[in-house]
Amino acid sequence: MTFKGKTVLVTGAGGSIGSEICAKLLSLGVEKLKCYDISEYSLYRLSKIVGDDDRIRYLIGDVRDINRLERAVVGSDIVIHAAALKHVKFCEFNPDEAYKTNIQGTQNVVDACRQQNTPHCLLISTDKAVNPTSVMGTTKLLAEKLFLNAPERSTSQPGKETTKFTVVRFGNVFGSAGSVIETFYQQIKKGNALTLTHEDISRYFISTSEAVSLVLDCIPLSEKEIRT
Repeated sequence: MTFKGKTVLVTGAGGSIGSEICAKLLSLGVEKLKCYDISEYSLYRLSKIVGDDDRIRYLIGDVRDINRLERAVVGSDIVIHAAALKHVKFCEFNPDEAYKTNIQGTQNVVDACRQQNTPHCLLISTDKAVNPTSVMGTTKLLAEKLFLNAPERSTSQPGKETTKFTVVRFGNVFGSAGSVIETFYQQIKKGNALTLTHEDISRYFISTSEAVSLVLDCIPLSEKEIRT
């Protein structure tokens, strides 16, 4: 198994996707799981989900803080970068903060992993990065570019860099924090009309468990040699 006996760091570990990833990793036999999040409360909630486990390390830190992030990355076999500002509306009104987290924070993850020669680093992106029309989508597209171009960048240890960088995208996750499902639920509960972008619009969802399986499957798949 790819994760058995490995040390894994998850950024944004306290979020809805991050929490599910952490729980799944524990069931896959990781040796150590480092849960990194800026929110103390989110890590507390995560601890209630996964219970007491000696393999877990709860790390409070911001991906914007390169020094803290570098200390967290040390000794990791795999880094899963889930931390991001994801709400379209809030990113639209706070583009500077979206930049700091989604772009600069991602560059910090890349730099920390390259410095430590972390074997594998995976970025969780979004379908909103496809032809983006919003600040959030644009910053996530740029985050993808940072990952995709990381192997081409110069290194302080020429010839010694071994980090593999992988990107995975998915769309609407049913029931995730801030999901439109929450809005629809409240509107139906109150007897209000559903607020849709267009009456003919179609929305497609995957479950949280499906999203997490997609993320974790990408790591072993990306390590296989692809033949054409």
